[in-house]
Amino acid sequence: MAAVSVFRARYTDETSLYGHLRRLFPTGTIQIRFQRGRFYCTVPRPLTSVEVENIQLRLQNDHYALQ
Repeated sequence: MAAVSVFRARYTDETSLYGHLRRLFPTGTIQIRFQRGRFYCTVPRPLTSVEVENIQLRLQNDHYALQ
């Protein structure tokens, strides 16, 4: 069952987000759409709160590592 997760990450590269999601879902369809400062990610199953928190933290770390 596909689910949509939303991440606020205005200054994040989409490929970075895709890489983090692909680690969680090695197979299956992942779609990412950016709209108004948010990434809407369609993934094979709903993410747990821990997974969401880990991805958000990694996105923050990626953002500050690029500066």
